[in-house]
Amino acid sequence: HKWDFKKYAVSNFAHNLLVRMYEEPLFQVNAISPMLLRRVKPLVVCEAFRRQLFYLKDFVHTCRYATTSKEHYDKQSHWVSRPHFYSVEDLVMAHQNRLQVILGSLVEEGLQHVKDCPLCKAKGFVCEMCKNGNDIIFPFQLQKCYQCPDCWGCFHKTCFSPKKAKCPRCQRRRTRLQAKHASAISPVGELDDDIVLVAPGSAPL
Repeated sequence: HKWDFKKYAVSNFAHNLLVRMYEEPLFQVNAISPMLLRRVKPLVVCEAFRRQLFYLKDFVHTCRYATTSKEHYDKQSHWVSRPHFYSVEDLVMAHQNRLQVILGSLVEEGLQHVKDCPLCKAKGFVCEMCKNGNDIIFPFQLQKCYQCPDCWGCFHKTCFSPKKAKCPRCQRRRTRLQAKHASAISPVGELDDDIVLVAPGSAPL
């Protein structure tokens, strides 16, 4: 729970266990000690890069032109797919300021690909609040874009705040779903004129 990298004496069993688990991403830092992610600068930087990678992976992994980037993203898949999970090795590298450099280069590679790729650029969003089609936004633009965790819609942070308003896209979905259910269920006591009720074993009248 502390950002402490001093060496301590441990038993042979504990030493062997640490060696075996050294590269395994077993520690969900935001659950174990969320304060570290707010107070320890190396982790703050790593978290920001890994959140960007989490969103960039959806562009890279689904693009037929991103062969090289896919290989780079797959080498350490937990950096990309599980942004809050760290191995002991990851934490040591972050403490040594090495992890930030690697993550930063992966983010830069992904951003450059999206910028140059017509297929990936076409997957951007138009903010539903301002509807500015000249300013396409992407979920990996953490300082600029807010993405709804339920419908994945994207908005400018300057246009929409989840603390002040409800997601318009989610509201439309709920309205459509309610209308669909209402049209599928007939009111109690009302039957269509062409429906004939028949008692078991009897012929219709």
